Amino acid sequence: MNLGITELVFVCGIVGLLVLFTAMIAGFGARVLRRQNNVLVEQTPLDILKMRYARGEITREQFEEMKRDLA
Repeated sequence: MNLGITELVFVCGIVGLLVLFTAMIAGFGARVLRRQNNVLVEQTPLDILKMRYARGEITREQFEEMKRDLA
């Protein structure tokens, strides 16, 4: 099969579009799955309290007191 420059550019363009389209679909799918996972994961009050402590929003004393209140 002997391709001229025009045919070669056309084939490369089609392949490039297919790769781009596939990457876009894969990226979109990953974002949707990530969003679904965030929604589906239920956090307990203790999990939220631990995250607040880890972010530095509350002191250790506040954490311990709130933890006792939850128990």
